[in-house]
Amino acid sequence: MLQFEVESWVILEAGLIVALAIGVISLFYKLSQKRANNGRLIRALGDLEQRMADCLKRENGATQRLTSYRQWYRGLFNEVQDIVLVHGLDSDGMPRPFTEVNDLACKMLGYERNELLSKTIVDIQDVEIPVTSGFLAGSQIDDQTKKLAAKIVTNTLGKVVKRDRVSYEDFFRTKNRQKLPVMLTVCKCDLIGEPMIMWIGRDVTELREGQRAVKESERRLKEFFSHSPLGIAMYDADRKLITVNAACLRMFELPDDREFERFNMFDNPFLPPDAKQHLAKAESVHCEVVVDFDNARLGGLFVSTRQGKGHYEMLISNLGCDREYRPRGYFAQIQDVTQRRKIEADLRKLQTAGAGAEAVSGISGDLEDVPLTDMMQILCAGGKDMEIKIMNRSVKAQVFIRGGDITHCVVEGKQGEEAFYELMRWHEGKFTAEPCDKFPERTIMVSAMALLMEGARRFDEGQSS
Repeated sequence: MLQFEVESWVILEAGLIVALAIGVISLFYKLSQKRANNGRLIRALGDLEQRMADCLKRENGATQRLTSYRQWYRGLFNEVQDIVLVHGLDSDGMPRPFTEVNDLACKMLGYERNELLSKTIVDIQDVEIPVTSGFLAGSQIDDQTKKLAAKIVTNTLGKVVKRDRVSYEDFFRTKNRQKLPVMLTVCKCDLIGEPMIMWIGRDVTELREGQRAVKESERRLKEFFSHSPLGIAMYDADRKLITVNAACLRMFELPDDREFERFNMFDNPFLPPDAKQHLAKAESVHCEVVVDFDNARLGGLFVSTRQGKGHYEMLISNLGCDREYRPRGYFAQIQDVTQRRKIEADLRKLQTAGAGAEAVSGISGDLEDVPLTDMMQILCAGGKDMEIKIMNRSVKAQVFIRGGDITHCVVEGKQGEEAFYELMRWHEGKFTAEPCDKFPERTIMVSAMALLMEGARRFDEGQSS
């Protein structure tokens, strides 16, 4: 019995030991499994940490690129030499306040950026108020202005919706209520699924001023062309007559443009040979032409009522060349100097005539036909004694020439050199020149050439000022 109990206790003890061993083994197994799981978890956490670091690195790079893109966009947006305004549309299709404006828009319209972003396109649209609105109060005018501006903008937006883009010329109104002429291009664009409207405006103030200057130049040219005492004719690149003014027809005594075209400014028997050569090379020419009208009629060159010979000073100018170096056209200016040449011939006869000559006792003429400077040079060159009387309206002048020198001049109480310089300004008036044997006291001591040169210098200075 005792032996059985001992054996039972031994078996129980052995079972306990086995159970304890199994528990220890199980515990060690679980611990090892937990360590393995912890290792995998640590490795997973390490991988996640690395991925997060990579993501942060990529995010930082994207942020830097985004910042760079924003700076690039802002620089590009503000470097545009046009006004740029962007806005969205509300549910009724009306413009919302601006979402983006560039620096030039702020500058040209006179607003700070935040001010302009609070405005709509209607606020800066300029309109013409009808004349009848002059009796309205200030607030009523403002209301009417907004209604008209809204109507214009609505019409424009309607066209943009249909066509995607419209261009036209209009006016913006600046902060100080000045008109700003602009050439506008209005187009649709999309911003993350939201429709936007972009207004691009180019300031055309200088263009308009240039257009006004061109129109004014054209007006003055037409006025000059019509009323000029000079003959003027214009030709195209092929030397075909475009137009000729009335003064030109009168000095040739021609009935119409067709007869003047038959005269052929570029190739007629009266042109000097060297002038023809220059014209053949498309060069500008300044020459004098003596036209024998009697021979011209006999030769059937043109029909004119003028007789005898006419002296004409001609300047035919090449109006420049195109890319192929072909003349763009020609501009001809013609002055009838027939009377001038006659007076100059008479003056030469007068200054070469003998003391007792009765055939040439004196001559008379008009300063419009022969300039005063030319007349003085001719009379002084002969070394004769002369008296010249000039009447310009109610003003009288006298000049005395003794032995080729200008010795005395009197103009309206003035005398001497200053009187002569005053006389040199005259371009019209009647004159007579005749021999003289009685002279007043000499008041001019310089030579005739020095006197004429100083008079010309003073005249030029007066013209430039």
